Amino acid sequence: MHIKTILNRVQKFKSFVYGAVRWVEDASEPTIEAELRPRANSRAICSSCGQQRPGYDTLPVRRFEFIPMWGIKVFFIYAPRRVNCPDCGVRVERMPWVAGKHQLTEAYAWFLASWARRLSWSEVAGAFRTTWDHVFSSVEMAVTWGRAHRDLSGIEAIGVNEIAWQRGHKYLTVVYQIDASCRRLLWVGQERKAKTLLRFFRWLGKERTGIDQYPVAVAQATGKRDGKTGAGIGRAFELQLEDGQELSAEGRVTAILVIQVAVLGGAISRQMVHQNNAIKDRSNEEGGTSTEATPTPAVELVSGQRPVLQWYC
Repeated sequence: MHIKTILNRVQKFKSFVYGAVRWVEDASEPTIEAELRPRANSRAICSSCGQQRPGYDTLPVRRFEFIPMWGIKVFFIYAPRRVNCPDCGVRVERMPWVAGKHQLTEAYAWFLASWARRLSWSEVAGAFRTTWDHVFSSVEMAVTWGRAHRDLSGIEAIGVNEIAWQRGHKYLTVVYQIDASCRRLLWVGQERKAKTLLRFFRWLGKERTGIDQYPVAVAQATGKRDGKTGAGIGRAFELQLEDGQELSAEGRVTAILVIQVAVLGGAISRQMVHQNNAIKDRSNEEGGTSTEATPTPAVELVSGQRPVLQWYC
């Protein structure tokens, strides 16, 4: 079977045909080049408005990297046409195998993005003899496409966690959908504060949370308080929804934490944990040492239940 036949089976483009396929003799690594040319009597499509327009001129030949075959690099060779669009002016034609001015074909970008879910980006770049920047741009393309086509309907339960992305207590707050039928990452926010979680619910929108105003969680201190800051020492603050505030049913998420800073005595920058995972009398959540196992900071806000959380200062 010829390579041209394989390309026609796996990557065929409307209004374009494959020309000569040749081995590149002077390349630093095994390389195949496959020419692409427009089909006879076909008109170029404007890349801005998507309409067929008359031709203007032809640009120099460009190379577009395709998925490697048997460890051999494959490039498409094509000279893009420019069109004279009455609405958009002179524009480069739309090429179905690439987006914009990228050097990677869309098929290869999706290929790298799928492997980036299994390996580190450096390992993907090394395995397929490409650059880290190409892997990054492929992941960026996949994330952009996913965000544009994301469906946020039917969310019934969420889980909130944190991850340390840099030394020096640099954290990110991550929110997941944890329904039995769908488990996925929904949102990532900087830092691990109450206002970070507020930003998530504002992003999610009132039409999905099913409330007009976010319920307020009131902090009640237990134990001693610091004479200078007023904050509790080695004791938990129990956070619970005020009386009369309920979580809506029918699969809507309505729980939110609004910490009253005046009650806690200052800025809050400590770790929030579920009450079942809290360690009693832990005086320094961030920097202290403890012989007990560190609890997993997993706050789950599930519709139909009243969340009881604890905050250690």
